[in-house]
Amino acid sequence: MSSDTIELDEVVVRYRSGWQLGPVSATFPVGVSALVGPNGAGKTTMLAVLTGIKRPRAGTLRRDGQPVRRRREGSGYRAHIGYVPQECTWSPSWPVEDFLAFCARMYRVPSTQVRHRCQGVMSDLNVGQFAHQPIGTLSGGQKRRVFLAAALVHDPEVLILDEPTVGLDPGERISFRRHVVEQAASRVVVLSTHLMDDVALSADQVHLVDGGHITWSGTLPELMAAAGESDSQDHVSVAEQGYLHLMQGRAESELLEGDR
Repeated sequence: MSSDTIELDEVVVRYRSGWQLGPVSATFPVGVSALVGPNGAGKTTMLAVLTGIKRPRAGTLRRDGQPVRRRREGSGYRAHIGYVPQECTWSPSWPVEDFLAFCARMYRVPSTQVRHRCQGVMSDLNVGQFAHQPIGTLSGGQKRRVFLAAALVHDPEVLILDEPTVGLDPGERISFRRHVVEQAASRVVVLSTHLMDDVALSADQVHLVDGGHITWSGTLPELMAAAGESDSQDHVSVAEQGYLHLMQGRAESELLEGDR
């Protein structure tokens, strides 16, 4: 079962340092939505709001058009979220199957269904072959699949991934992307990345993020089309050209505004 959409409506998050996210507005439907931008752009903060971990200073988070405001509403919302942070730290001696069972119980999967749900996600993500191995003995790609399985063990409506393929070798990245696309057929998937290959080969919707703002939103074909508006460059993919063209256009616009 999947949620139709999650939405950010004029959301603002402020830090004591003075840095601010927003106001940000965006809608995330079923499928893969990618947040793309440089380090420090605000992608992880946006994901923290989408997971319900961080409450915005202003604006509204909505699920299926309904606002998520009060603490009780936030708790119910988080039960429908699966989240894989950029850095996942667990005891390296913990066997994979035991770890997944723990996550299922943490997400309040009924005890009679825990084993079934664990076996299901291990099968879906090809994790069963190392179910009894300690997490610390696995490769980077295998660990990522385990953490993805942990995020899916309660069958969430929304899956949120922060830089999911960083540090993976080419084969592991390809495999992980395939799993993400498969999961997006029936749920909302939001991922942050600065790797344009991940965007070009998995995303349906793209949001460019820079300086705490969403500077452009559109479909993957629209991002590709933006590349046609710029001069072709050697050693740069079409998706990268579109990204660079749109980001450069924003920078030039800001310079013009500053001159007025």
